[in-house]
Amino acid sequence: MESASALMTVRIVGGTSAVCAGLGIIATLATVRNVMHRKADDLTDTAPLFRQMFFLFSAINIAFNLALGLIAVALLLGFPISWWQFVAVFVPQVIYFVSLGVLWRHPRLGMSIGAATGCGNVGITFPFFCLLPIWGPIALWLAV
Repeated sequence: MESASALMTVRIVGGTSAVCAGLGIIATLATVRNVMHRKADDLTDTAPLFRQMFFLFSAINIAFNLALGLIAVALLLGFPISWWQFVAVFVPQVIYFVSLGVLWRHPRLGMSIGAATGCGNVGITFPFFCLLPIWGPIALWLAV
């Protein structure tokens, strides 16, 4: 019985992760489509590198979501995935968020980075914050 329960838990985590990764990719691609269809406006005067930063952040978000999607597929197919590997998908995201906060203070790029942060990182919120109830307790349990 314990094995069936563990397998069900792994499948639920894998399925939830797959849905969150898919939603993250869809949200990122929708935002990219919207930005590509807009003309350069007042934002380019105050944040001249907005589009470059936005596309960089969007690419990083898609990479994070693809990594999560690969882990999710492995979980759904029953491959042996360590919880450390699952939690490790989120560690670069935490480093990424912290470094963004530091980069906002850059004298030349700060305004562009700040402007692009909100819309360029929309795809990372689904997996990061929606899966927090799943990976947060596991990370705390493994850390103790």
